[in-house]
Amino acid sequence: QQKDLLDMSSTVICTVCATGTTQVTGVTGVTTFGGLVTAVSSKRGWYTTLPTSGERSLSIPTLLGGTLLFTTFVPTTDICAVTGSGYLYALFYLTGSAYEQPLIGSYTSGNNTNVTRSLSLGTGLPSSVAVQLTRQGSSAVGSTGGPTPCSGGLNAVVQSSTAALNQVCGKPALSSWSRYVSWMNNRDF
Repeated sequence: QQKDLLDMSSTVICTVCATGTTQVTGVTGVTTFGGLVTAVSSKRGWYTTLPTSGERSLSIPTLLGGTLLFTTFVPTTDICAVTGSGYLYALFYLTGSAYEQPLIGSYTSGNNTNVTRSLSLGTGLPSSVAVQLTRQGSSAVGSTGGPTPCSGGLNAVVQSSTAALNQVCGKPALSSWSRYVSWMNNRDF
């Protein structure tokens, strides 16, 4: 039931905003990301409707560093075909929207740079997301492809039913690294 949940389906987060543009659009009365967090916390939570007719999530989501990662599938409308398209979503767990900084990339819309909420994985039914935390490298957040370590420290790996392997360079919203160095630091001698 969607009673007392905040609808995040059309929320857009701007990371570089043109003059006169608010950071958050799509939620009545909310103009900043902090305001969005407050608005959701005043409700019982959030929900989102997937944007494409027939789109569905068929795998278990992964939560890492405040980032909810999951895949979806949109089957073709041709009843004689067994194909469709897969997508990867990266949402901030407290709001159900994109985060205030890019987790899997950004895009330009007019004079604004908005945070990407989902990426196309191409043809085929995608698997669940496998996450690899890496040392910080040089691949840009949102880039896809090879084994070069990601500048954001997170590689999201998804295989599709066509055997295609997608690697997306990401960045967790919150720190996902342990700060504990060693149990020896706390020993009493």
